[in-house]
Formats: sequence, C-alpha cells, structure tokens
Amino acid sequence: MKKQINPTIKAYLIRGAFYLLLLIAVCAIPFALAQRNAPKRSGPNAGKLSASQSKAGSLLLPYAAWPVARVPNLSSWSIVANYPLVSESVSVSSDGTFAYGVGGFVGGFPSNAFNVYDPVADTWSPLSNIPGAFYDAPSVYAANTNSIYVFGGIDANFNPSNVLQIYNVGTGIWTTGAPMPGARYFAGAAYYSANGKIYVISGFDQNFTETSTTWQYDPVANAWDTTRANMPAPTGGAGYSIVGQNIYLAGTWNNAQGSTQHYRYDIVADSWTSVAPVPVNIYRPDSAAIGTNTYLVGGGNPFLGSRGFKGPKVLHPSTRSPETSYNSTYIYDTLTDSWSTGPNTNVAHSFTGGTAIGNTLIVVTGFDGITGDTNVVEAATEGGGGTPSPTPSCTPIVINGSITNTDPSHTDKLANSNNPQTCGGTETCATSGDPTSFRYDAYTFTNTGGAACVNIDTNTACNADHAIFTSAYLGSFDPNNLCTNWVGDSGFPPDPDQAFQVEVPGGQTLVVVVNEEHHAGCPGYTLTITGLCPEAITPTPTPTASPSCTPGGFSVLIAYADGEVQPDTLRNDLLAAGASVV
Repeated sequence: MKKQINPTIKAYLIRGAFYLLLLIAVCAIPFALAQRNAPKRSGPNAGKLSASQSKAGSLLLPYAAWPVARVPNLSSWSIVANYPLVSESVSVSSDGTFAYGVGGFVGGFPSNAFNVYDPVADTWSPLSNIPGAFYDAPSVYAANTNSIYVFGGIDANFNPSNVLQIYNVGTGIWTTGAPMPGARYFAGAAYYSANGKIYVISGFDQNFTETSTTWQYDPVANAWDTTRANMPAPTGGAGYSIVGQNIYLAGTWNNAQGSTQHYRYDIVADSWTSVAPVPVNIYRPDSAAIGTNTYLVGGGNPFLGSRGFKGPKVLHPSTRSPETSYNSTYIYDTLTDSWSTGPNTNVAHSFTGGTAIGNTLIVVTGFDGITGDTNVVEAATEGGGGTPSPTPSCTPIVINGSITNTDPSHTDKLANSNNPQTCGGTETCATSGDPTSFRYDAYTFTNTGGAACVNIDTNTACNADHAIFTSAYLGSFDPNNLCTNWVGDSGFPPDPDQAFQVEVPGGQTLVVVVNEEHHAGCPGYTLTITGLCPEAITPTPTPTASPSCTPGGFSVLIAYADGEVQPDTLRNDLLAAGASVV
C-alpha cells in the first residue's frame, strides 16, 4: 500500500521551502543590484552615483566601449616657408599657436637669431635677438609665465654653457635666470603644466661627457632642484617629449654608436622606466608629442670621421654631422608601448629642431646628409593622412552626486578668489588655513585625445551652510596638499550654478573635486563636464566587491489564514539565521 504523508508535516515542508526561498532572495537581490550598477566610479566614494547615470564619473563608457590605442593618422610631409637662415641645431618650442626658433649653428658660428613661425600665414618673422648666441640647447615654453626658456647649449666661445636665457612673450624682453646647476648641451627639457615646473634632463657636460641628471626648474621662483631621480643611463642628444605626467627620452650619442634606448620619466612618482626601444639607433632627431603619441623625425647615426667643412663646430665628435642623416618618422604609442613608422620627410634632417603646434608637427632646417645645412622647414598634421574619421560629437558628461557623512575628508579648504578659472587664465591656488575637516567627492578621468579646454559646471540647490565648491587637478589629487597639481576652481560656491574652465593636455589625468564649504554636507548636486568627448576619455573603474551574504538584520512576517502558529523548529531556525520573526 502506498505510504501516505501526514498533511501537517507536508504543510510544514512547504512552508519551510518557502522560508528557504525567502532567505535566498534576501541575499540574492542586493547582489544582483550591485552587479547591475557596476562598474562604479573609482575613489573613496565608489557607489555613490545614482544608478541612472550611465555615463557619470567612471561610468562614462561600458567596458566594451573603452577606447583602444589610437592608430596614427599623420599626413605626408609638406615643405612650408623656409627658415630665414641656412642652419642646423635651431632650438624650437611652441606656445600652441606659434613656433619659436632661436639660436642655432649658422655659417660656422653660434647664432643669436630669433624668429617666430605663424602656421596659418605660413610665415617666419624676426623677433628680438637672444643676447647670448648658442647652438645645441633645448628651449621650452612655460604657460604659467608666458615665457620661453633656453637652457645652456654651446656658447659663442664654443664652450658648453650653464646660462639660462628667458624671453617673455608678452613684453618681448630677454632676461637671464638662475644659472643651471651645471653646463649642458644636447639636454632634454619639458614643461609640466600640472605643477608649472620645467625638467632639464641629461645632456653633455663641460667635459663633453654624457650625464644622467634630472633637474627641476621652477620658473616662478627662479629656483633649481637637483634632488630628482637620475636617468638610468648617461644620455646626450636624445629626442624628448612629454605626454601627461611622463617625459620620454629616445636615443643617445653612445660613444658614436647611436642607441635604441628609450626611457620614460614619471614626474609624479619621480621614477624612471625603460620602455620599447626605438626601431633604429638614433641621435639628435626632432621630437614632439601630439595626444598620446610621441614622434621622432630625422636625426641620424653618429660619425667619428672628419667633417672639415663643418669648421669650428667640430670641437667634439658628438657635435659632428652624422654618417647618415635620416628622413624617417617614427611614432611611439604611449598607450600600447609600441612603435610604428610614418611618412618620410622630403629632405633628410639631422642636427635638427622642431616641435608640435597643436596637431601639426614641424621640423626645422638641419644637415641633409648630402649638401650640408639647409633652410628647409617641413610640416605634417596628425589627422591629415588617409581618410579622416568624422569629428565625434562631444556629449557632456553628467554626474549626480551628494556629500554625506560617509565621504572622505581633509583639513583646510581652498580660498575663494571670486574669479572662476579660464583656459589660459592666470588664477593661482590659495588655501584658507582652516584646521577643521571638510568632506569631498573626487572624480577621475584620463584624456586620451588631444589637448582640450574643458568646461566644468556645478549646479545645485545647496547654499548657505550646505554650500559646495568645485576644483580641478591634473595628474592626481592630494587631500593633504590642496594646492598640489591644482589647475583651477569655480572661484566661489555655485548658487545655483557656477562654471570654470581648465586646459587638459593629451594623455593627462583630470581629477574634479567637489567639497563642502562648511560642515553640513550637500543632499545633491549635478556636475557637467564639457569638452572631453567619450571617445577621448578612459574611465578608471574600481570593481565593486560582491556583497557578503550573511543572513541577518531582516524581519520575516509569517501569517497563516487559519491562525495556526508555526512550529518552534521553524521559528528557531529563522532566529538562528538572524531574522526577527513577527
């Protein structure tokens, strides 16, 4: 006979299964919601953004849509307006609108010529001569002083120099700065906009020996810092450029062998790393960066033989013209640590100068390897080769946030200048000296496109005791040093709206910080960032940890239509699981 199950026991089993499913649901629902909202933005406030903001903060793009390394799209090289002088080793820099060529080796002697190139008009125009003639020196434009800095070189007496010469673009006046810590020629140099400092790296010293020094120069204080980490290998005559917080030096003299060596200097970490070697041994190329790519144009392999027609310039083998002058273009992708080749120049250029003016590379004069020095200038534009991609539509990045008791905090706060920062503006950072703590949110982005003027707008109903203040940093944000890497702020709290602008170089990290002004928090604000296209942004997500499913902290209401009380065994099991049974 078939065994019958007691109806009461059967009811208990059904109810037990129901409770088990209920417990599973209590654990599973939070887990599913957490996964649904991932990835969260990075930083200490991960998870605070509203789930509806699919492109907010680090939620800018889904993982599958993150940008890959850009494929270089460089136009062919075109010969543009000739430089006013047949020359080599002209030092070239750019303020983003014009290129400035100064000094150089002309007719067997150092030059004091100074000329400006207008790429729109395709013309060179003379400026006030530099006081000290020179060649083989780097020059750098610093935006925070609107000035050009020329570091050392070989002077009019054919001696390596430690003289710093400074040209103020606004006044048109030359002055001298604090002497370099030592004489250098064929050094590398770069300006880092995030901290307003210039880095002069390696080069040959007064004994014509390659060095490995890394010096930091403060153009505002006119002071040198020689404590930075040395380059791993003695270097002179490298190609040099900066992308974000990293300076790249490629090639060197290497006892007349040239070199494929390639190093990256991380300014923020003060550390050096060896990266993908240059495809050929190279020495004294033109070099520049556009977006996240660096470029080496021309250059050559050194030569130990006699170049009698080079005259007094041949004071050391490192200053002699190379055995072979290159017309090559090598492109380094900093995102993938890989090299590719670009179009050849029309004329070979060794012992050359050059820079990037926006998205346009120029290479200025140099030794052509056949007839001697030239006055030929060539230009190529990134984005000008092949079939250009359509210009992306820049959708503003919208973030909804709030400042609550769970946010991180720091002591002190930024002072209100009442002047919102603008691109190219001159506002400076100052703190109020308040020793109390203020809570904040931080949002991090990486610009993988070209330089951009970014608009940061904050809109909120928070005012009075709930007022907030927005600021921006390049590279990183240090809550213990509020003015480190600062590039701009809103000037005063939004009420209800306030915007400001900052310049974000290609490859640079942008950190936007929203602070409470007092100590009452802010229930809600909207942050809108315009000028960084989604295609030009790399989000930096921090994976959200799966919630641990420890049963407990919940209540279970059990009702029975017949008024029956649940068995003590079920009640006890639920209580043991952490539920309160009512």
